[in-house]
Amino acid sequence: MENNILDVDFSFISEKDELSDVLIKSTRYFFAGTSFPPDLLQEFVLACKSDENVLPAMLENVFCSPLVSHFPVAKKFQRHFFKKLLRLLEESDCEVPDKLYDIIAGSMCESDEERNFCHKIYLPEDLSENRALAIIQESVLQLSRGTTGLSVWQASCDLANLMRTMYLENKTVVELGAGCGLAGIATAAFFPTSTVYLTDFDENVIDRISSNIEINRSQNSTCHNAHVKKLDWKEGYDLDESTFGNVDVVIAADVVYDRELLRSLCVTVRRILETSRCSYAIFASTLRDSATLDSFLETLGKTHLIVFEVLRYQNSQYTLKDGISIPSETIFPFCSSFDSPTIFHKVRLSPFNF
Repeated sequence: MENNILDVDFSFISEKDELSDVLIKSTRYFFAGTSFPPDLLQEFVLACKSDENVLPAMLENVFCSPLVSHFPVAKKFQRHFFKKLLRLLEESDCEVPDKLYDIIAGSMCESDEERNFCHKIYLPEDLSENRALAIIQESVLQLSRGTTGLSVWQASCDLANLMRTMYLENKTVVELGAGCGLAGIATAAFFPTSTVYLTDFDENVIDRISSNIEINRSQNSTCHNAHVKKLDWKEGYDLDESTFGNVDVVIAADVVYDRELLRSLCVTVRRILETSRCSYAIFASTLRDSATLDSFLETLGKTHLIVFEVLRYQNSQYTLKDGISIPSETIFPFCSSFDSPTIFHKVRLSPFNF
C-alpha cells in the first residue's frame, strides 16, 4: 500500500526506551492541542537535555509533521507551548535549534480560517501504527454560533477513552448530543464492524459532525460505519425501531446541563432503549453542578430508567462506586483550569417499566 503523505512516523520513540513514556505522552498532548501538565513539560525538557537527538526528532516528526501542517492545532496553543518550551530549554542550558525560533515566528501568523477553526488529533494506543485515530475540527471559541457543540469538551474526551475498553463489535451505537463527534467517531474507529449514529439538533453542529466524519474517512479510511442524523429530543416520544434499528448502546457526553431538557432527554433515551431489552446507555458528565446532576438522576427514575453502574474518572484513574481505583492513562488528553472529575452513569430500562 502506498504511504499517505500525511502518515506520521513515530519509530524514533521506540528507539528511546528509557524516554519513551515521556515522548509518547508529550506527542499525544501536542497533537491534541491541549496544555501540557507542568511536570510533563519539565520531564520533556530533561529528556531533551539527556539526549541531544530528542528535540530534533520531535521537531521533525511531531511539532512540524505533515499531519499537523495539514490539520493545524490551535495557534494560540502553539504560541504558548513553544514560548514556554524555549524558556525552559534556555534555563536548562540546552542547545536550541534554529528551527524552534522559526516555528515560534510562524505561530504568530494566523489565516482567517485558523482564527476560527483548529484541529485536535488523537493517536491510537499503539503509536507504531503511525497514523491518527481521530481528527476533529473544532471552533477556536468554546461558544460559537450560539452553541457549545462546536468545541471538544472534557466529558467527550473521557467518554471516547472509556469506549476503547469496551467490546462493541457488530453492535449499533447511538450518540446523543454528539457535538464535534469525537466520542462517536472514536467508537466507529475502535469498532469498524459496528454501526454508529451521531445525532444532534443544531444545524451548525450537524454540519461539523459531517465534516469531521469526512475528514476521518479520507485521511484514516475509517468512519465508513458512521452516520449523521438530526434528532430533536422534544420529539423523543415519536422514536421507534425504524429510527435506528435495534440499538445496543446509547452514549452521550455533557448533555446533562439544562434542567428544562432533562425530561425530553430521558424520554428519548427510554424510547431508544425500548428497541432492545439488552441495551443500555452511558452518560458522561463533568461534575460542575451537583444539583443539576441530582435532577437528572431524579428524572431518570420518573421516566422508568435506572442507574446500574457509576464510574468516576480523574487524574488518570477510574474509581468504582465501592472505592476501588483502576489506573488508566487516557489517549484523549484534555486540560482544563476547572479541575473536576467526569462521572459515568450506566443506565437501563427499569424492570418495572410498563
